[in-house]
Amino acid sequence: MGERLVKARIRERYDDLGGRLYDLRYGEEQRVKYREALSLVRLDPWMVALDNGCGTGLLVEELDAYVVGLDLSQALLREARARTASRERVHLAIGDSESLPIRSGVLDATFSFTVLPNLPHPERTLMESRRASSPGAPHIVSTHRKTMTLEEITALIERSCLKVTRVIDTEKSNDWIVLAE
Repeated sequence: MGERLVKARIRERYDDLGGRLYDLRYGEEQRVKYREALSLVRLDPWMVALDNGCGTGLLVEELDAYVVGLDLSQALLREARARTASRERVHLAIGDSESLPIRSGVLDATFSFTVLPNLPHPERTLMESRRASSPGAPHIVSTHRKTMTLEEITALIERSCLKVTRVIDTEKSNDWIVLAE
């Protein structure tokens, strides 16, 4: 199946699900992951963070920084826009995680929750995050345990020229949550 078709199907799946149903189905699970992940990084209000695959903006709500939220789904972005309408330091955009519309070296942190298994080339997503980030920036990546083993996610991250520095393995989440730099 071609790359464009894979991405079109992902977009259609999340557009069909819609923002309200997404939050009902995944909201609490996502918030648990966010709490765990945010314990690993420190973001100052002047920093710039990327929420790659931002969905309905649940993580964006939690970040006290300048935030770029990127997603393929127009329906999920509509919900994210409504959720973050009062936030001045938030920019939401429809876009492709494998080809970030962001200049090199400008991000202070990246977050990518349960995005990689949906993509035809997950390594590209990580390489793009690294390219768009400043040296030493933290990258938080999560993936469902049922879609990737810890060895697979670690190898994928390291092939992308990032170094795994910490893994959260907790019963509170169904995901591996990995901090890389």
